[in-house]
Amino acid sequence: MTVSRIVWFNCYSGVSGDMMLSSLVDAGCDIDSIVEILNRIPIQGWSIESYRIERSGIAGTKIEVNAPDDKVVRTFSHIVGIIEEARLPETVRDMSLDAFSNLVNAEATVHSKPIEHTHLHEAGGHDTIIDVVGTATALWLLGVDVITSSPIAQGYGRIHSAHGELPNPPPAVVELLTDFEVYGVETQFELTTPTGAAMLKSWAKTSTPLPHMTVKNIGYGAGTRELGEIPNFLQVICGESQEVKEFENSPLFYDKKSTRVIENVEILETNLDDVTPEVLGFMVQELFKTGALDVWMTPIFMKKGRPAYKLSVLIEPDIKSPVLELIFRETKSLGIRSYDAKRTKIERDESVVTVDGFKIRIKIGEFGHKAEYDDVAIAAQSMNKSFDEIKRLAETLYIALKN
Repeated sequence: MTVSRIVWFNCYSGVSGDMMLSSLVDAGCDIDSIVEILNRIPIQGWSIESYRIERSGIAGTKIEVNAPDDKVVRTFSHIVGIIEEARLPETVRDMSLDAFSNLVNAEATVHSKPIEHTHLHEAGGHDTIIDVVGTATALWLLGVDVITSSPIAQGYGRIHSAHGELPNPPPAVVELLTDFEVYGVETQFELTTPTGAAMLKSWAKTSTPLPHMTVKNIGYGAGTRELGEIPNFLQVICGESQEVKEFENSPLFYDKKSTRVIENVEILETNLDDVTPEVLGFMVQELFKTGALDVWMTPIFMKKGRPAYKLSVLIEPDIKSPVLELIFRETKSLGIRSYDAKRTKIERDESVVTVDGFKIRIKIGEFGHKAEYDDVAIAAQSMNKSFDEIKRLAETLYIALKN
């Protein structure tokens, strides 16, 4: 039976992004290795400081992200651009995007705004990006398969934010912790931040008692405030378990089912040295109308040094006759070669997002997704915006909405 690596966050004094990162470093994750990955992020002027701290006889680690107050209010699209540009390990990238996706969805719901118009104030700053990507990196470096969480402590009263006075726990936190067990403690401090809640929402899904495991490492990540009798730490317990069925819904524990299909296809080829560009362009369009899977031209030299093109057409075998007829008719070629081939195809799904009233289809495959060219082109032309801007916005909306 496969052994899974599990972490359980004990949120008896709440949870925040820096506490999660601190606890994993305290549990043994090498901070220099984390920083090496974080240096790929295209933001400047930040640094990390790590030091030991003791509360109620418990020693733990405090990670502080020192970053300038950049005063940049970012949208989800901006965050996606930063993370994508960083060329992070695939698991780290996907975990980070999922966390910010849940965060922006919660903020959009609370403020009754479309996702593309929702601004992340504190949650879009340098330190939040470092906390999220750093924590995802630590979990990846530790080889964690499954993330779980205890019920999560909350304060009460009011707190101050960029939006003014808010109830405690903040509305975004309550929205994010749907399906989690929460409970209140006697403090008016904010114990659980939207960033911490978003990471648990994305990676742990729900709260559980301590899972059955063989304990390997323990860490304590210090929070910023002193809470009196409550030692303000996030405890993380890392271990191994063979009892994995109860965790099959964890985003880090899955058996990626194959979505690939092998098809029999044919490739038709002919060399052309006396066909005009107008005829070639017309013929390519007609070949696609006839059902060709792909058509391409390769510049070549033929006998006597004449420049020419090799026409290649990928087809399903059942349309071979009409395709041959079309090529013979349009090119006046005297011979066409054919080859049997196999094509390994990833099955794909389709979703639809709406950008300022324009519906844009999203093609979804095993390893990614992509906005449909024709839909993006129509929206970009109608809105007088760049193709790349609309494409990125559509794909960003898909990432946010899929959660």
